[in-house]
Amino acid sequence: DQQLLQIKPPCNITRVPRSFQQRKFWKASEWQNWLLFYSIFVLKGILPLAFHQHWLILVTFMFLLCKDTVTSEGLKRCEKLVIEFVKQFEKLYGKENVSFNVHLCLHLPDCEKLGTFVGTFRVYF
Repeated sequence: DQQLLQIKPPCNITRVPRSFQQRKFWKASEWQNWLLFYSIFVLKGILPLAFHQHWLILVTFMFLLCKDTVTSEGLKRCEKLVIEFVKQFEKLYGKENVSFNVHLCLHLPDCEKLGTFVGTFRVYF
């Protein structure tokens, strides 16, 4: 919480970070900022290195998909990252913890190819 509250976001991020204890009240934009920007720094040193690196894969492919435009190169990179994320998830957390939601990550690049991901995702973020 202390690290999160010390973050001074740039002016293009309209909400300053709130306490993680208040996360049940966070708006979608606050969750987006947590995922794409703050979590990278806050979780470093808290998560073991292998788990933090795994988290960075998630952050990277979500960052790529949240761009206003995703290039074909970016989409290929995203597909590779998503596959790596799911593979590592099973190794880190065990096959029994690979839920349907983890599997669905594999389809996110396909949604972008169809032109639906960014528009749908921005509704929530």
